[in-house]
Amino acid sequence: MSQINPDSDNYQYYFPNLKMKIMEFIRFLYYKKAPAICLYAFAVSERLIKCLDLFFKRRR
Repeated sequence: MSQINPDSDNYQYYFPNLKMKIMEFIRFLYYKKAPAICLYAFAVSERLIKCLDLFFKRRR
């Protein structure tokens, strides 16, 4: 069982493959011929990552 470090202020500690999973999802949408949704998903994902980053930095 892995130990969770409560002092970790990095969202990547809790979501190690987050960016990769988001990019796979956006690529999937792109191949389904939905470029407008792609751009929206990319913008939302960037915002999500920024929010997670701020959340973990404020927990300190």
